[in-house]
Amino acid sequence: MKYARIAGFAEYDEKILAFTEKDGVFRYINGTFEPEQLNLEHTFITSVFMDSENRIWITTPSAQLFIIIDGSDEIELPLKINSAISTIYSIAEGSSGDFWLTTDKGFVKIEKKYIACFFASTCDTIPANSAGGASDLFNNDAAAGSLKLKPVSNGRMAMPTSAGLLLIDTNKTETAGVAPQIFLNYAIIDEHQEIALGENEEIRLSREPRSIEIYFSTPVFAAPENVIFEITFDEGNFTAFDRKILISEPSAGSHKLTVKAKLPGADPADFTEKSIRIEIERSGREARTLIKIGILLVILLLICILLWTRYSARRQRAEVQLLINENVHKLEVANNMLRTAIMRDPLTNLMNRRFLFEVEERKIVRLLESWQRGNQLIDKRHSGTSDKLYALLMLDIDHFKRVNDIYGHSAGDIVLKGIAQILVNSVRVDDIAIRWGGEEFLVLLENIPQKNALRVAQNIRKIIEKTPFITENGTQIWITVSVGISFLPFYKSRPMLVNFERALEIADAALYKSKETRDTATYVIPGKKIPENDEELQKMVSTPDYALIMEYYSYQKLLPDNSEEFEL
Repeated sequence: MKYARIAGFAEYDEKILAFTEKDGVFRYINGTFEPEQLNLEHTFITSVFMDSENRIWITTPSAQLFIIIDGSDEIELPLKINSAISTIYSIAEGSSGDFWLTTDKGFVKIEKKYIACFFASTCDTIPANSAGGASDLFNNDAAAGSLKLKPVSNGRMAMPTSAGLLLIDTNKTETAGVAPQIFLNYAIIDEHQEIALGENEEIRLSREPRSIEIYFSTPVFAAPENVIFEITFDEGNFTAFDRKILISEPSAGSHKLTVKAKLPGADPADFTEKSIRIEIERSGREARTLIKIGILLVILLLICILLWTRYSARRQRAEVQLLINENVHKLEVANNMLRTAIMRDPLTNLMNRRFLFEVEERKIVRLLESWQRGNQLIDKRHSGTSDKLYALLMLDIDHFKRVNDIYGHSAGDIVLKGIAQILVNSVRVDDIAIRWGGEEFLVLLENIPQKNALRVAQNIRKIIEKTPFITENGTQIWITVSVGISFLPFYKSRPMLVNFERALEIADAALYKSKETRDTATYVIPGKKIPENDEELQKMVSTPDYALIMEYYSYQKLLPDNSEEFEL
């Protein structure tokens, strides 16, 4: 193990495991460290803790928390924390089996019963409540790495800080004179669309939903079930239970939801209040009706214009002709705008498959024909002796499903739009970036030497790898992409043999080769042999293993500029 920073150790099953900050996990055997097969190679680890059940807890420089059980792969805990926490510093187990976290917003408590519930597969998420202040002190000491929480005795815990030894009494309870703070955490629209609330004071919806679920919490040290709530909603059709508010079939318009909280025996003035406005626009039915009425009015207007034109053709021929020309021009402009719109992906604003096969493919066919004739039909740069090619870069986001599963589809959309912008910024004005579908993209580089195309692919991978994608709640997401690359003409001696669609299939095969070798880029090198008939050509394109055996082409992995960065 070379040049690896150690985040912590854990003794498990009679072996010592060393957890590095970002190079994975190693086991200590006979005086040396050997890699342990856990999926933590790309996870930045800040601290390691083993609880009384021999479970290994791992924190990262974010709000993610992982557990390793029985030496298997890590499990990420689906925490629902009642405040906008972005960093977890350390974790410790209390005397009663509860777990306490130090975060950038103070202490957070996870009750023992929820941990047991999760591992018994009877609940999907684990609520974690804020349970104390000192967040400013945490932020000051976080960079020094001194925030290590340790249990002492009698339910107390100790932690060294720059201001001295901090003792925390986990048995503390609120008094009747203290008003608990209220957090509106997140909302779920129609049982599938999740919206993080945090400090937001408004929810805006473009249509009337069937239901709105709003989850809230009150961070208290003990007996949170004793908090008394008073909930008001101006429409009245709602139910509330277990810190969840269910609003059924709310109407369009502006609504206000208010939650009040107090402790038993408190003075009526000792309460806290949290409100949020819900703005719901009217559904598209009325808009569609208005559009239909507008279309009918336009048709009636055109009929009137036609009748009027026939009636006064002799006197107003010139004016009518001018009016027709103006309307035709408007229709042409509208048609061009519509044609452009349907050729763009609405999320990323990149061109889509329709553009590729209706516009770009015809240009590529002309280029290959020019190469075949060996003349200067398009321009001399495309002659058969040129070293400049047409490059196809197929990109796929690695582990994109995990992004949607962990952070939600809105975070996935942010990642897709961010990658689209990186692609646009990384290529020339005449090059084309296309949303191929899902998490796949296609980049077309025209009139470019092979080595320059490979440099563009490497540059795109490095920029994406080093760019954090920031979600709406401030969470940073780090991702990588795999790339498959092919070129046209594929065989310079027979440019028309491999057309554009077949080159796309070959690039896609190279992409899957990259996926097999994990987070790399692979390009295709034509072999010395060339398929002799259409049947052989089809087998070469559809069956990569057959193509490799027949030496029709081979794969070449695109290595990083500095391979030492990837060594342990």
